[in-house]
Amino acid sequence: VLRINRSELADREDSAHYHLLHVQTSLLTQHPDTLTMLDSLVIPYYYNKRNHVKLAEAYYYKAYDMVRQREFPKAIQLYKMAEEHASFTSKLRLQYKILENLSYINGFIGNHALQLDYAQKSLKIAKTAKNNEWIAYAYCRMSFAYSRLHLKDSAVSIINRAMPYSHHIKRKDRSTFLVYVAYTYKYALPDTAKKYLMEALSQEESSVTMQLLADIYNHEGNKEDAYRLWKKALTVNDGVPKDNILHNILNYDMEHGHTEHVCETVNEILHIKDSILNSLRNDTIKDLQLR
Repeated sequence: VLRINRSELADREDSAHYHLLHVQTSLLTQHPDTLTMLDSLVIPYYYNKRNHVKLAEAYYYKAYDMVRQREFPKAIQLYKMAEEHASFTSKLRLQYKILENLSYINGFIGNHALQLDYAQKSLKIAKTAKNNEWIAYAYCRMSFAYSRLHLKDSAVSIINRAMPYSHHIKRKDRSTFLVYVAYTYKYALPDTAKKYLMEALSQEESSVTMQLLADIYNHEGNKEDAYRLWKKALTVNDGVPKDNILHNILNYDMEHGHTEHVCETVNEILHIKDSILNSLRNDTIKDLQLR
C-alpha cells in the first residue's frame, strides 16, 4: 500500500479506498501519517455513499491514533461514532474491536462501570462469532472491571470462566492475561497471584506487573522487597503513569526517615496529576460518552 503511486488512482472511489488502507497501514507499521485525508476525502465520500462499514473503519482508525496521542476524550467520541455506524453492519470483527477498545479506554481512565458494560457487549459479539480468543479477552476485561468495582466474588467467578480459554490468548498478550488473573487473586489467593506475576515478568518487564507484586509484598509485611520493586518499576518506560508507585515510595521514605528526596517525589506526583487533570478539564469522559 505504501508503494502505490497515487497518481495512478482512477477515480474518487479508488482514492477513498486507498487513503483508508493507507491510514490503516501507517498505524500498523508506525509509518508517519497525518490522517488528514480521512477528514477531507474518506469520511465525506463514504458518508455520501452511506457506506457504514467504511465509515466505521475510518472513525476507528482516527480513534486509534487519538489513543496513541493520549487524547482520550477525542478517542471516545470517535469510537462512539464508529460504534454507531458498525451497528448497521454485520461485521462482527469490527463491532468487537470497537467495543474492546471502548472497554480498554474506560478501564485505563477509571470508568470501570462503563468498562464492564462494553466488555459485556464485546462478550456477546464474541459468543455470536464463536471466537474463543475474543471470549478470553472479554472475560479478562470483565473480571478486571469487577475487581475495580470491589465486586471480588464476581471478579473471581469471571476469571475462572476465562481460564479454559487461556490457551487461545496470543503469545504477545500472555503476560497481560496473567496480570489480569493475578490482580483478581492478589488478596484472596496471594501465593497464586505471585506465581502468575513472576511468570508474567519472565515474559515481559512491566511497571504494572511490578507494582502489583510489590503491593502483595507490602500487604504481607515484606516492605523492603516491595520498596525495591517499586523503585525498579519507576525505571520501566512503558507509558503508564507512575503516580501510585510514587505515592507508595513517598510513604515508605517518610516512615523510614528518608526525607532528602521527598520534595522531588511530591513535585513529580503533582506534575502527573496536573497532566491528567488538564486532559479531562473541559469534559468528563463519562459524560461525553453518555451524550
